Amino acid sequence: MLNDEKRGVEEAYQVAGNTSDLRVEGDTKGDADLIIAAGWSPSRVGMALLRLHSEWDKAEKPQRPSPRHIDLLADTLQQYAETTVKGKVVKVAVFSPAQLRERARKQAQDWYMHEMAKLVNKLKSLPAVRSQLTTYVPKWGIAEASMKVPAVIAYWLDQTCRGCHGLKFQRIDGAPTLGTKVCRSCGGTGVAPVPHGQEGRRVANYMDDCVQKARTSIRNRLLPSHPVA
Repeated sequence: MLNDEKRGVEEAYQVAGNTSDLRVEGDTKGDADLIIAAGWSPSRVGMALLRLHSEWDKAEKPQRPSPRHIDLLADTLQQYAETTVKGKVVKVAVFSPAQLRERARKQAQDWYMHEMAKLVNKLKSLPAVRSQLTTYVPKWGIAEASMKVPAVIAYWLDQTCRGCHGLKFQRIDGAPTLGTKVCRSCGGTGVAPVPHGQEGRRVANYMDDCVQKARTSIRNRLLPSHPVA
């Protein structure tokens, strides 16, 4: 129901999409009214993005690799080379602890991104969003839209910096606390850079604009003075 003013349009739409109560009552605005209002929204892209974001919010996300996980992985990566010292064969570490941790960090990050990509590809609304954006953005002269659009969609769904996991500062190797140096990847914002530079930024801004138009359309149609149908 939309009577609770603390709930935003997006949260209300999310709940309405999963409700079993689709009654339409003349004196009360309910979930059915919201779904009807959404159907009247002139922003097809915006509504598709709202559905996509709703699915994303409900999806079970893979756990981000923690510093502890990375340390444990680094312990399994230790590699040795055999060499002869004074006639005896001995094992010598090939990588320094810092190199091992960096390799572990990259492997863990690659795993996380792979799992996130699998999750995004399972979202039912993704094909519609991808198709509509891929068809639209070449009008701006953006080449290779079929390759760039999916990357921007993934960014739009989760803008957390991959380097610091949104914490804004670099971690100190082997320490549970953050350092005083800002994250190099995000410049201390905690937000990942938009893929594909200015072109990616333009697509992301367009997505935000479409969502805002869809929210405004739904909100306006649910005002008491506005007929639902």
